[in-house]
Amino acid sequence: MEKIYIITRFNIAVNYGPSKQATVVPNYKPWLDDMYLSKRFDIFEKYTFPSLIRQTDVDFEWIVLFHQDTPDEYKKRITEYQSQMNNFKPWFMNDEDSYRAIELVGEYLESIRTGQKQEIISARIDNDDMINKNFIKMVREELSTSNKETYLSFKDGLSYNIMTGYCSAYEYVGNHFLAMKSGSNITYILQAGVHDQVMKQEDDSVKKVVSTKMPMWVELISDTNCANVIKWSGLSNMFLPYDTSKEYPELEKLWNNKVSYVIKSIMTPLKYYKNMLRSIIKYKSEWRKG
Repeated sequence: MEKIYIITRFNIAVNYGPSKQATVVPNYKPWLDDMYLSKRFDIFEKYTFPSLIRQTDVDFEWIVLFHQDTPDEYKKRITEYQSQMNNFKPWFMNDEDSYRAIELVGEYLESIRTGQKQEIISARIDNDDMINKNFIKMVREELSTSNKETYLSFKDGLSYNIMTGYCSAYEYVGNHFLAMKSGSNITYILQAGVHDQVMKQEDDSVKKVVSTKMPMWVELISDTNCANVIKWSGLSNMFLPYDTSKEYPELEKLWNNKVSYVIKSIMTPLKYYKNMLRSIIKYKSEWRKG
């Protein structure tokens, strides 16, 4: 049986240009900023981590990439995650290794693939998003039967705005929850390229798009991720044929109250841009999208 690997880049250094400068703001490293880390760890603990720990298929390894200079108070929290979840595997990287993170993870997975003579199934999730409790189980079901490199997209998901509590159904083939079965040239999903381009670039013969009744993932919107916007899907959300509270108990179930839903549908864009503007003013030149 293939082993499944979930990859999350948490707060490793980012190469913004050919000079490998930390950022356009001199001496500022947003991946080590205490305010950013505090908010991201809180979101991770409330939403992301619970969605992985309650997976119905537990035969997977979750590789989470952290910067080695992450403050000790957050490293203690990381140690606590390990105590709760044996297959939670933190990697700590310096700046140089961070720039080569995709390559280094690829080398590790390729060594396992070669040594154990088995194919690798991989998927990705950001540190501020969620997956359905059956996500890994269904990834295995969809990809284990493939005898070649295959890219998998569960197109049905949700957008959830933490600041306003507004939730919207969302279909997106090139989402950032893609999975793949290793091929001759590419070992795992992050090596395939930017998520919203992967399903456009790859040949149709290796792409598999699956539609499900229940949303398989949740894109979370917060004031630390202003690049994402809520995907409003109109009043159709009032008639969703599923109960998200069973799959995502951390999320507020809005569509029981149609009046509340309509009001929030109108107010959400206003609240979103208000929060984004507040964030820009607060962080000034240090504010970043992403």
